Amino acid sequence: NGQMDMISSVKNVAWYNLGAKPGEAGTAVIGGHYGESNKYVFRNLSQVSVGDSIYVTDANGQKKEFIVRQVKIYGKDEVVPEVFISTDGKAHLSLIACNGTYISSLGTYDKRLVVFADLAF
Repeated sequence: NGQMDMISSVKNVAWYNLGAKPGEAGTAVIGGHYGESNKYVFRNLSQVSVGDSIYVTDANGQKKEFIVRQVKIYGKDEVVPEVFISTDGKAHLSLIACNGTYISSLGTYDKRLVVFADLAF
């Protein structure tokens, strides 16, 4: 239905396959789980800052560098097309993880952290 699902493993990430692949024109979106312990793949994502480098390595071992442009927090149900879509013909990366307060009755957090990055040249 065009919505991004989340991978069940807390140690791995999920790539939104309706978007660009990392390094291609458009926006590549990767989601991962946030949690307090070391087992969560995006446990330190909230420590990323503008100007930091993010490296994505594909299945063929090709490494791409992205530079963080912006870090934003959204409500968990907020509609944010800018996370998934770009029209400038450049390669972008959006990393998504839970953030905020854990709501046990829903089994999720009340916020989403998104790191926006651009392909380094």
